[in-house]
Amino acid sequence: MAQFPRTDAELITLAHDVLTGYRAHPDIFHNPPIDLEGVDTKLTDYAQVDHQWNVNHAEGVMLTAQRGGISVGLANDIRALIRHAETVVQDQAQLKLINWGGRAAPTPLQLPGQVHNLTLVKQGADWISLTWDAPSDGGKPSTYVIQYRIMPDGDWTIADTTPDTKITLAGQPKGKTIEYRVFARNKAGDGLVSNVIEVVL
Repeated sequence: MAQFPRTDAELITLAHDVLTGYRAHPDIFHNPPIDLEGVDTKLTDYAQVDHQWNVNHAEGVMLTAQRGGISVGLANDIRALIRHAETVVQDQAQLKLINWGGRAAPTPLQLPGQVHNLTLVKQGADWISLTWDAPSDGGKPSTYVIQYRIMPDGDWTIADTTPDTKITLAGQPKGKTIEYRVFARNKAGDGLVSNVIEVVL
């Protein structure tokens, strides 16, 4: 994606390119919102003040302020011309005619990666504390889903969710062999499940 200039030198170069593109392709960049002659005037004024600034440093403070004021106005004009171009072009490649790259397509959110190293930290009569490692790849998780099932053939059931990489689960079934696993979730969907741990409470 093109980035708007951060320095005056880059701004002046882009301003010349934008004006050249607009004037060379009026069929594409029609009805500009800014008077192109006015932009030309700003470029001329900037060049004159910049020349004075370079020649006479004694007046540098005053001329810097003048040059800065012109630069702000010029930047506003060029932004307006670029926004206009982005709305009227039929093909993003046409923005290259004014040396502008167009807007980048949004990057789709990826599924989170796989949770690793699910570990039992502590346990009590009807509670357990678990920790795990966040995925090392994929999209950023918004939450983690902890599941359990009673062995040998119980269905996986959600025990709880948390935005953290640790949790204490209370009120767990006693006297049963239970398996636990965790997976990460975000708006794109669910990641791969972690390793499974077996606990008897």
